[in-house]
Amino acid sequence: MTNPLDGFECSKIDGLARPLLVAKGSKGFAACAYVNPDIAQKLDEACVIFSGVSTCEDFVDSDVKVVNDKAAALGVTVGMRGGDALALLR
Repeated sequence: MTNPLDGFECSKIDGLARPLLVAKGSKGFAACAYVNPDIAQKLDEACVIFSGVSTCEDFVDSDVKVVNDKAAALGVTVGMRGGDALALLR
């Protein structure tokens, strides 16, 4: 079975109340709730947001909380399982 994060560049910044997390794929990115998906939309980037995560690996089993229009055009929906959303962003 393929790791859902294969093909993603994952970044984690510690030292905040919770870590700042971003997983960048070729079609867009997933991030924690620190990131504003509206700004990503203005920059023509597909953005998916997860909440309550501590690592990029947590994205896989979490539910998508926010999707901007660009990510929705790829088929990502709010409530979708993270692993499925990542596959659309890969």
